[in-house]
Amino acid sequence: MKSVFGAEIVLSRKDLEEDFPLLNCKKVNFEAVKEELFWFLSGDTDCSNMKTKIWDKDSYRHFVRSGIEMTEEEYLKKLAVKRNFPKPDSYIGRCGLIYGHQWRSFDGNTDQIAILSKKLSDNPFRRDLIVNSWNPGDIANERLALAPCHVMFQIICMSDESGQTFCGLEMFQRSADWYLGVPFNIASYALLLRIVCGIYGFVPAYLRINFGNAHLYPNHEEAVRAMLENWSSNPSSQKCRLDFSNSWNDLATFADSREIAKESSCLVSGYFPTFSMKAEMIAKDYE
Repeated sequence: MKSVFGAEIVLSRKDLEEDFPLLNCKKVNFEAVKEELFWFLSGDTDCSNMKTKIWDKDSYRHFVRSGIEMTEEEYLKKLAVKRNFPKPDSYIGRCGLIYGHQWRSFDGNTDQIAILSKKLSDNPFRRDLIVNSWNPGDIANERLALAPCHVMFQIICMSDESGQTFCGLEMFQRSADWYLGVPFNIASYALLLRIVCGIYGFVPAYLRINFGNAHLYPNHEEAVRAMLENWSSNPSSQKCRLDFSNSWNDLATFADSREIAKESSCLVSGYFPTFSMKAEMIAKDYE
């Protein structure tokens, strides 16, 4: 596995004004990005409530820790059934105390999204607009399917002489799968930034992501080579646009609203990626 430590990606105001950061050189499933972010914001941790299956295998890993014996194939079949016929009391699909729980119920009683929402309404220029996903006790006691990769984010607001408020988002990611994870994470936090700005009337200023360990798995190298070869012969400067239709007064109200309302509020147009190649997600082997 090839790793780089202390990498950084910064998208400026100009970048965010001209384009929504979905990679042209590799297809990023925006519907999955959107669905997962809304799942986190709602506080849900049962992946059977999503159409996307990106958390399915992680939920299986969490399930087997309970001591119940079941093959992965059998588990995934039961999970598929639960998606069509929900059973709230079933352990199938549960991912433990992952992002949604930490964001909305840290240590069982702290709703970080509600706190952030109120602070943004009352005084967006505070220096403590932070949401933390890293709970050492829950991680040490294996109460979650996967230790958080994107550990925390901070909202930074500033104003100019005209009184316009500009908003940036800083995110720290301890572990970054460069081929599969990072393009998805960029889009997810760019979407969160746009939602915050849309709700509160801010202008997106920048998105900065700092990486602790950014890595390329051996089984992704072929896909990366093919992607780069394709891009060198078929580059695209096509601009992707995100339209956010706001009808909410604050972030907490948005987070708690019906999924269909949130999904229809965020629409992407002009996205025509030039390359798509699947690769296996193997976070289970490298925590």
